[in-house]
Amino acid sequence: MKTVGTAATAAVTYNWIAGVVVHKEKRSMKKIWQKILELLGLDDIVVKKKKLSPIQVGVPQVWYGRVNWWWKSRDLWKKEMDALVQHGGSGYMIELAGWRSAVGQESKWWTDSWVKNQLELYRQIHKDAKDRGLWLFVSIVNDNMGSGKYGDKKQFNVGVCYDKCVKLLEGIIKDGKDNVVVQPVAETQTAGGRKFEDYAKTQLAKAGFLTCNNGAGGHPSSTNGMNFYAVHPSKVSAINPSSAFVISDHGLIIREMNIGGALVAHGNPVKVTQFVQNNKKRGVPVIGYYAFLVQDYDGETIKALGNAVKAKMNMTISEEVTPVVFEEDTHAYDSV
Repeated sequence: MKTVGTAATAAVTYNWIAGVVVHKEKRSMKKIWQKILELLGLDDIVVKKKKLSPIQVGVPQVWYGRVNWWWKSRDLWKKEMDALVQHGGSGYMIELAGWRSAVGQESKWWTDSWVKNQLELYRQIHKDAKDRGLWLFVSIVNDNMGSGKYGDKKQFNVGVCYDKCVKLLEGIIKDGKDNVVVQPVAETQTAGGRKFEDYAKTQLAKAGFLTCNNGAGGHPSSTNGMNFYAVHPSKVSAINPSSAFVISDHGLIIREMNIGGALVAHGNPVKVTQFVQNNKKRGVPVIGYYAFLVQDYDGETIKALGNAVKAKMNMTISEEVTPVVFEEDTHAYDSV
């Protein structure tokens, strides 16, 4: 059974031993004490941390996120973050408003109490990312919301929920910019989405935040006044711009990369590896795996992401991109 005294004693002893042994022994002693703490059920008091990876073209890094259902379990997202640190991942991705997990529950979600609760969860996941030296990629709201294409209610679009979106933005800014990249709107495509995006990017810039553009329905060709831009290709083999974040948020590529070609499933490590390798060779700064509607732990995908990004290979960095015809994502979610 855990007790405050036991945890405190173990932590003090761990830190004392790690501090007095010589460098070579220090590394092995830390491993020994980490194992002892795991056996005692106290390993959560010693968090493994990596150095925050600079975001730059030519130095690819991989991010993972159970973007829709991240908010359901802090223990689960911490487990995923620990796996990212262990295997070489550098960031965790969320959609702050959850969006697709809220279908059918919109009237309960878009309330002041929901905003308050969501921001408390955000503070927790932000802290956990910082504690581990990971980036937190935060997409505030998805502009597919209210389209009705995916079973969601048309009366709950970004324009209608604008005031609540602003409150979410204010909560992010209040919690600070460290380790955060904010994408104000995912797949911007409506007047309401563009209005909020313009307001958010201005406020975030004033507060010194890093921001990411995902306009043109998820296929932007520029940063649009932000720091970065993210594209959502429709297939693993797509040739993407070397300067873009490449995120697997498209129904077709989600199916291609998942086990059995299913829309909601764990990733296929072989396809995940191909996805990373295809973009790594172009020097893409961020390669992100979008775990669509997944609610449980997918350690094999996280491991595959890390192994693929660490593998040695030659890069060809160029903005001369072979034209890619982006396929409309209109039927991808029919089965959900």
